[in-house]
Amino acid sequence: LWATLPGDGGVTKGGIILSGHTDVVPVDGQKWDSDPFTLTKRDGKLYGRGTSDMKGFVAVCMSLTPELLKMKRAKPIHFAWSYDEEVSCLGGKELAEFARDHDVRAEGCLIGEPTGMTVVIAHKGTSHFWVRVRGKAAHSSFALTGESCNAIDYATKLITKLREMAEEYRRNGTRHDFQVPFSTLSTNLISGGNASNTVPAECEFLFEFRALPNETVSKMIQQVRS
Repeated sequence: LWATLPGDGGVTKGGIILSGHTDVVPVDGQKWDSDPFTLTKRDGKLYGRGTSDMKGFVAVCMSLTPELLKMKRAKPIHFAWSYDEEVSCLGGKELAEFARDHDVRAEGCLIGEPTGMTVVIAHKGTSHFWVRVRGKAAHSSFALTGESCNAIDYATKLITKLREMAEEYRRNGTRHDFQVPFSTLSTNLISGGNASNTVPAECEFLFEFRALPNETVSKMIQQVRS
């Protein structure tokens, strides 16, 4: 959703963007003392999924809209709400395209992510990669006889290499003023095999790369491929 409160005289260029996302992470497997999807006030605090990250900020901005409309505005105020931010950032891409296509050219953007009231000027870049390893299925009694090729075995070799690269980033990589000051590489999902007595023919895993501003994804991919 993109909404603009024009400045005096109907000005829509420039101004400031207030931005956030409307989706939240799942609650599966988490223990809550109250219904996570029912806002609960307790001891002066609000509890519920998204109160901090980040429906609280969205709610504050929306509740202030009547006051913003009453005040004089030399320049516009833009609301930019995205969706599917937690995993895919789909909405962010559409908002960026909208701003470009409509030549918004805002002078600043405040993103209300929870930061403990600390000013944060950037995030690391993030990229996700699915890797599929193909082997040759056979009854597990024929493992290591040349009749089969275990896809999981070879996937773990790649994952081990990724871990070695991650350690290298941690020990000797460049540094930046982030909470975690180095680039990170992490295998986060894996799936393979279809039966306990069958050598797996396929294994898939996902790894994530969170890069510092001066690290490139292409360099990391080149390392993996080599």
